[in-house]
Parts: sequence; C-alpha cells; structure tokens
Amino acid sequence: MIDPIPQFTHLIENLKANHPNLAYLHAIKPRYYASEAGPLAHPDPSNDFIRRIWAPKPLITAGGYTMESAIEVTEKKDGELIAFGRHFHANPAVPRRTEENLPLNKYDRTMFYVPAELPEPERGYIDYPFYEESGVHAEGSRDVKSL
Repeated sequence: MIDPIPQFTHLIENLKANHPNLAYLHAIKPRYYASEAGPLAHPDPSNDFIRRIWAPKPLITAGGYTMESAIEVTEKKDGELIAFGRHFHANPAVPRRTEENLPLNKYDRTMFYVPAELPEPERGYIDYPFYEESGVHAEGSRDVKSL
C-alpha cells in the first residue's frame, strides 16, 4: 500500500465516532524500508496521524522502542503507552528491567512461536536468561543502548 494514511484515517475516525467507550487503540510503528516495500508516499512513516485523530484517548504503540525512547515518548505525549513485543518475549522480567534500567537480552527470531513440526519446538520464552543479581548479564544479551 503506497499510502495507508487515508484508509486508516477513515477507520480510526469511524472507530472513535461509533465506539465512544472504546478504552484505547493499539498501533504498531511502521518498520519497513522503501527497498522492501516498494515506493512509499511518506519517506518517514509514523503513527502521528493516529495520535492526532485518537486524542485524547489512550494510544498504545509498539515497534522498535528502546527503554530510553519509550520513556521519552511517554513523557512527551500525553495518553501514550508503549508496548514491547519482541523484547518482552526475550526478557522474562522486562518490567523489572525497565524499572531498574537493566540491559535487555537480544531477541532471537528463531525462538518466536516455534511450530511443533520443527526441531526443538519447546524452545522459546522460558529459555531466555533472567538478569543476574550480580549485575553481570547473561551471554548474548546486549545493553539497551545498542539495540
């Protein structure tokens, strides 16, 4: 879709008008590049148009946030909440890591929803290490600033 804004503007305006008691809206930040998706009408796609339409109701966004950028967004944008998907999957204690500014484990896409017919289908969420109390994080994890 070259320009998704008109279609999603129509959808969100109608959701807001026809469902005034809807508690929140959840959107994922676009994370693709012109080389992968073909030509884009907007070289820097964002969800800002959704914020403008949906305000002042709560908006939950996900996609590419670090702890620092998540905190920055929530401090600057009233009613905005941040969701962590991939990082939540790779960090069993992401709420603790966020509160204590601890580094996040690097996520491994091969451990996302492993189909039963593949080798090691039992690998997944419970196989990621917890942050060590000593302050030394497990092998393979990265400081949040490097994500």
